[in-house]
Amino acid sequence: MAWNCTKRFPRLSAKLRSVMEYIFDTSAIIVLLEICGLKKQIQAFSTKNAVCIPNRVREEFLDGCKIDKKDVDVFALVSPVSNEELLPYFNRNTSSGEFWTISHGWNDTNCVCVIDDGFGRDLCRFLRIRHTGSIGFISEMKNQGFLSKEDLVSIRQKIRNSSFYLSKELIAKLDEICFS
Repeated sequence: MAWNCTKRFPRLSAKLRSVMEYIFDTSAIIVLLEICGLKKQIQAFSTKNAVCIPNRVREEFLDGCKIDKKDVDVFALVSPVSNEELLPYFNRNTSSGEFWTISHGWNDTNCVCVIDDGFGRDLCRFLRIRHTGSIGFISEMKNQGFLSKEDLVSIRQKIRNSSFYLSKELIAKLDEICFS
């Protein structure tokens, strides 16, 4: 079944419309946790928003994890319902975390998929599923007051010094986020 925000946020059930749910693909977790080191900030963000990952994304992340494996526990685990309509886009293969992230986004219209991979973002756009990438999520954390100026300077430097690919447009967007 789709994850229910009221289970994680029982006091917020009356304010359910104000709780935004974000579901992450593996690449976004790598950027946010391994490259940027934002565990504490994501944990704070999760007090006002739902942050979750499908079981499959957790497995993928832990297979190649370069940080403390407990850091991924900042995300609530969900078990999305497999969306059969997505199977042709994934060559009928359900082994990717992206399949499960997009399945969850398809089934829960209050959800934003956080995906950096071009294919996944294009598919979300085609299917009209709400989505953003790591940079967009960083922007949202900043807008909600969960990132300090020091955090933003550090994030910018860490991302620019990493092997994580960003287009010129995303580098400009990151600079805009960090310096505005």
